[in-house]
Amino acid sequence: MVEEMETPGDGQIRALLTIAGNPVLSTPNGRRVDRALAGLDFMAAIDLR
Repeated sequence: MVEEMETPGDGQIRALLTIAGNPVLSTPNGRRVDRALAGLDFMAAIDLR
């Protein structure tokens, strides 16, 4: 997923919706994920708790 956020051009992920999760803490190489998330145009997190 991070590769698709970092690579410009067709197919690049520009938005992300997370439900009851934190991809920075729950995936390997969280720092890289954090940097990739900072470059998104839009991100929404839903957590009912």
